Amino acid sequence: MTQQPITELRPGRISPPPAGSKALIKLAIGRLLIDTAIDGLAFDVLEADGCWTIKVEGVGADQASYIQSNAPYLNLFYFEGLPEGNGAVQKFWMYDQDKPKAGYDAQRSTLTLTVDSYMAYSNEKV
Repeated sequence: MTQQPITELRPGRISPPPAGSKALIKLAIGRLLIDTAIDGLAFDVLEADGCWTIKVEGVGADQASYIQSNAPYLNLFYFEGLPEGNGAVQKFWMYDQDKPKAGYDAQRSTLTLTVDSYMAYSNEKV
């Protein structure tokens, strides 16, 4: 009998994110800056060259500037909707060993945050 390999759950393996997914951008002190589900913002998580980019559309210039200036103090979370539905998600804490690389495209109102690490977790509170 041949054993099937276990597929590693990692952010960015499904693009665009499945239904029930959301991204959170918070300050390390706990202040929520963006919740894509509550704020109604489209987003994606992309993996490339050993890094992950969270791309959030519809972010205003002032908010993007604030987030960029606080990049060293950000906590990023990605909750990926799972096929079983009913609110089931795989949770990821996404971080950079130095600080997230933050960018903003004013013409598209798109914020990008790129990190080099993630950790899957399952606690109930963020």
